[in-house]
Amino acid sequence: MINKTQYNGVTVVWRGDLPSNTPDFINDVCTGVKPRGNYGCVVILNDNERYYISDHFSSYPIWFTNNDYDWFYHDLVKRTNNLERDDSFFNERKMMGGFTVSLRTPYLNIRRVPTDAIIHVKNGETKIIKQETLIDDKLSTNSIEDIRTYFENLIEKNVAEKNVLFLSGGKDSTTLAHIIKKLGLEKKFKFVSLWSPKAKQHEKEPVTRIASQLQIDVQFVPIEYSGQIFDEETNKHFFSHWIENTYSAKRKAIFDLDISDHLCWSGEVGVGNMQSRYVLQYFAQKGFNIEAMAKFAVNICGSHRRIGSTKPDALKYLNSPEEYKRCYEYFEAQLRDNKHPDEINKLLFCRLKEESAFRVFAYNQDKELKWIHPYTDFKFINSCVNWTSSIKFISNKDKNIYRLLWPEMTTIPWEYAKSGLGIPAYSKYNTN
Repeated sequence: MINKTQYNGVTVVWRGDLPSNTPDFINDVCTGVKPRGNYGCVVILNDNERYYISDHFSSYPIWFTNNDYDWFYHDLVKRTNNLERDDSFFNERKMMGGFTVSLRTPYLNIRRVPTDAIIHVKNGETKIIKQETLIDDKLSTNSIEDIRTYFENLIEKNVAEKNVLFLSGGKDSTTLAHIIKKLGLEKKFKFVSLWSPKAKQHEKEPVTRIASQLQIDVQFVPIEYSGQIFDEETNKHFFSHWIENTYSAKRKAIFDLDISDHLCWSGEVGVGNMQSRYVLQYFAQKGFNIEAMAKFAVNICGSHRRIGSTKPDALKYLNSPEEYKRCYEYFEAQLRDNKHPDEINKLLFCRLKEESAFRVFAYNQDKELKWIHPYTDFKFINSCVNWTSSIKFISNKDKNIYRLLWPEMTTIPWEYAKSGLGIPAYSKYNTN
């Protein structure tokens, strides 16, 4: 839903939840302070001056031209005249494995509001005010008990009369299922598990075991491929900006099951650990090396999670050294400017914002289905990011935060080398 209000001649348009009252929000933005919370917002002072504000994961992304903006990229494209192709965008998107870190879009006329930023446009001049709201310059003092209570209340507050949760066998969705069961809300939920007969491995076994332990019914739905699997117009709507997302499989299942009237729950982002085993391994061997880990961030994304190298030639086959340099320098700056005291946390956080924005992007371009990603809640993920890294791993297994928050939950997801949604993307893996 898009909201709109006015205060003293200033127009405020937003999606999500504004974290403060309108006068305070306007004052903060106009003085260069980005309020923390889950929202995307446009503050229009007059015809010649406005602010575009994105949150920590670009939960409600915004694209803009010199005199227009939209929350839905494809809509802005359709009404923008004289579009000029930006070839560098496509190089960057390929380098990052489907997404980008800059303001670029496929067209020079259209730009993206980057994650965790304020864009100030005045008299045709654009100024980027980057803010770091998610990782703090100190460790979190929020207690496990307080965050457990907060998160369970968040679940209860947002439950609709009809809900669907995708249970993949991974740690994130299993934890949500556990909380739902603990709170006695399971009768309001339909539990769905997707699997692909084309995948080398799938999650039927762990999901069946988890369902048995939780005493819930799970409906298995076969989906051969994810990615760009719809008709041309639908694919343009979801994937003409960023691509290769597991979202399509979930959307297809919802319409196949005729449950589009349900509130759709995802476990996207989780506790903020991405490819943590590589980070831990490198840190143990070489310590905190900004340049190496910045290159790792590009290599792991550009190879679709297949190359965990810190070497600059890992993506040579993409043949775009200038774009590679721009991308890893982006992550270098993020690591260098980060004042957080825990070095492992800094490495874990390095690309969290950008990759999380990529993961939730397609959901927020959906005008037909209503989605909720509880793990992206600012207070929850801020605590997870800033808790000391010493509590985040047990025996080199990650996402231990879930075990600390809900010690009674099943350990099944931790018993598998890989678990989670394993549906291959059509455009990468289809050979028919």
